[in-house]
Amino acid sequence: MSRKNKRKKTRQKKVSLLLFAGKVFASIMFLVTVFFAILSIISAYSDHLSPATYSAFPSYLAFAFPLFLVINMILIIFWIFRKRWFFAIPLAAILAGWPAVSAFFPVHLEQEVPENAIKLLTYNVQHFELYASHKAEIGSPILHYILEQKADIICMQEYAFAYKNGKMQVHQELKEVYPYYSSHDVINVNNVMYNGLAVFSTYPILDAQRINYPSEHNGSVLVKVNVNGKILNIINNHLETNRITEKDRAEYATILGDLDNRNKAKEKILRLASIARNRLGVAFKIRAEQADSVACVIDKLDGYIIACGDFNDPPNSYSHHRIKGDKLRDAFADSGFGMSHTYNENKFYFRIDHILYSPNIKVFNCKVDNQVKYSDHYPMSCYFTFEK
Repeated sequence: MSRKNKRKKTRQKKVSLLLFAGKVFASIMFLVTVFFAILSIISAYSDHLSPATYSAFPSYLAFAFPLFLVINMILIIFWIFRKRWFFAIPLAAILAGWPAVSAFFPVHLEQEVPENAIKLLTYNVQHFELYASHKAEIGSPILHYILEQKADIICMQEYAFAYKNGKMQVHQELKEVYPYYSSHDVINVNNVMYNGLAVFSTYPILDAQRINYPSEHNGSVLVKVNVNGKILNIINNHLETNRITEKDRAEYATILGDLDNRNKAKEKILRLASIARNRLGVAFKIRAEQADSVACVIDKLDGYIIACGDFNDPPNSYSHHRIKGDKLRDAFADSGFGMSHTYNENKFYFRIDHILYSPNIKVFNCKVDNQVKYSDHYPMSCYFTFEK
């Protein structure tokens, strides 16, 4: 055999190997595409499955929905460049989960707010920084921020409304501006500090009742407010926390920074999986039961309704879906812009605070103020008017 023929056969073998490798790679990418499309759809509709009744697995996926969306978009581009019809698979997954897409990434331009609009602010104030170090002479920056907002109604979670033997200064200062208030303690810390839920209003508060569900550290309160003769039912919520400690959060942040170190990352990812199963999984189930209790109260209400606060769950979660039900809508999804997250520490960037409202209310410019990092949550606000 001539040298020329040998070189030709060698080239043919190389081409065959490359073609085979290309086919194997394309097959693997096809399986990856199908895999992430399925995960994306499960994540988008995880809000229909109660973790208290079914597996908590879809609830974990709910938090990963933005990641799945990005991966699907990358796969669409990949298959378009490969000139293969497989791009239709991730595209179909995105379209199938469009309700979740629009909830996570709403696009609404800022509207002109009517003069008679009422401003509502919801804020997990993290005990007004009682455990943080700041100069006493400047007072609480959270309190200063709240007063500057001039909201008509303020719903607070983790509100520390008594300290040592008397009322806290923040409580007294808020009362000077907001003559009507309702506060309910959830945690009594050694008879020193009472931590719970509070609603402050420029309008008269007619009644306030704790919603009955078992919880050691969280709660929900139904507050009836008389707004110019109209009864507004406000449900201020702080649903079950995710039970993740500061050490766990720091470990999560370290993992994200250590992904290039395979040995360390693998060990820490296994540790994180254990934390998720033992802590998040339990919290998912408790929140589902709490959301069921809140939803039962909402079902019995008539008139104007707002349910807001720290849900500790994203927009496509069961707790959000259950409380929203058929009677309420999401203010940020209907009048907000972009993927704003309300939790801001240790790279847990999720929107877990929400404002839900009944259709006989019109909302304007729901916003998350991500410039205010005084608490581990950002405040959320919106304007609203009553529809006749």
